[in-house]
Amino acid sequence: MGVSSLEHIAWRDARRVRSLNGFGGYASADAFVWQPGAVEEICEVVSTTEGPIVLRGAGRSYNDAALMPEARALDLTTMNRILDWDPNTGMLLAEAGTSLRRIAEFALAQGFWLPVVSGTARTTVGGAVASNIHGKNNWKDGTFADHLAWIDVVWPSGERERLSPESADYWSVVGGLGLGAITVGAAVRLRRVRSGRVRVVRLAVDGWRDQFDSFQEFAESADYMVSWVDGFGNGRGVFEAAWHVHSDDLASLDPALQFAQPRTLSHLAQRQLKFALARPFARALAAARYGASRLRGGSSYKTLAEYHFPLDAWTNWETIYRPGALLQLQMALPAAAAKGVFAGWLARAQAERMEPTLVVLKRHRPDQATLPYLLDGYSLALDFRVGSWNQGALTAMLRTMMAEGLEAGGRLYFAKDALATADMAERSLGASAVEKFREFLNRRDPHRRLQSALGHRSGLLNGRAVSDV
Repeated sequence: MGVSSLEHIAWRDARRVRSLNGFGGYASADAFVWQPGAVEEICEVVSTTEGPIVLRGAGRSYNDAALMPEARALDLTTMNRILDWDPNTGMLLAEAGTSLRRIAEFALAQGFWLPVVSGTARTTVGGAVASNIHGKNNWKDGTFADHLAWIDVVWPSGERERLSPESADYWSVVGGLGLGAITVGAAVRLRRVRSGRVRVVRLAVDGWRDQFDSFQEFAESADYMVSWVDGFGNGRGVFEAAWHVHSDDLASLDPALQFAQPRTLSHLAQRQLKFALARPFARALAAARYGASRLRGGSSYKTLAEYHFPLDAWTNWETIYRPGALLQLQMALPAAAAKGVFAGWLARAQAERMEPTLVVLKRHRPDQATLPYLLDGYSLALDFRVGSWNQGALTAMLRTMMAEGLEAGGRLYFAKDALATADMAERSLGASAVEKFREFLNRRDPHRRLQSALGHRSGLLNGRAVSDV
């Protein structure tokens, strides 16, 4: 296929113009969408055409990380093959558009599981690399990229290269938010398991002190930890610790058991759930959840998929936020500062009568990416419904919270952030990290072929090499 033909198919057909959204619908942009079938097509197009390109996987980022108005959107979800598998070492090679669910289904049938997963199985390998995703075991097992043997990338010049964690540019591509390089494949070290279940211990906790004490108590023994926090309370919630089951349980490894057909939210169910988002009912439901955990604490068993991806059981659950959208604030703070800042955030939201619909607390360790977003401490994720009726007040409140977190030495999670300015991004990442990343871009993508609205909003795409200005 000739270059001109590729160029026409990829970019010039008006039928390829689509309106793309970030997950939750807060950000959107029109773009020319192209779905390549092979790495060779990507190499040819990026090296022979002009104009900005934005990378896109499953579109699960909550913000504008995979959006760029009127750009050429490179949708890699059609490149979703498992290319190689070694059952002796647990090494799996997958294309960038392969979802974590596809890998998990394949791996479970072999007696393996992914070492780190996000809160949804729909995340793609390329998205997992670009966002350097973490899970409920971050304090113990690190991020997704800590378990890769290597990644295959295409540079904006059209050249291909395989990068290992020891390579100079590996940690700039990892967590690089789709800027500077196109990840086209990765080799993942899977974890051998004897069962597809985890044992979950659930504890009702009465306040912030109990929350943090619970994480400390179980940190040495648990495989996973996470806590739900009541957005209407003062730190009360439900803490969970989980352990892999180590007795042989072959039936539980059946992918069909793990991934039952997602239930589609009916129009009636959507209306009911939207009704539950209303402040009085959300308060009552939160109190009921906490009360039920006090009465029915103890341990239970869940499948791996049920435990890690609870919301995937519903198709397009995020639509319950319409009309309006889902907006999330997630920051990691040092352990010494987390309790005070998080308590202040919830108190502010309650005073403003804009309590979050979901609050999740996790324990972390620092990540290795050039653009770091984790540290030795805790993260709090807060979901909010945003619309024309509250957008101004809500975004002002969230920016105040972000400023408080940054003042305390916190870091923003840029796979979720939709509001940070360039100044906030630099305070979160550190000036030296931003400068190092721009040096990487100047070497690998001096003309800034790979762009995103997030890249511009955060200021990361600034600082172009002098010869290219």
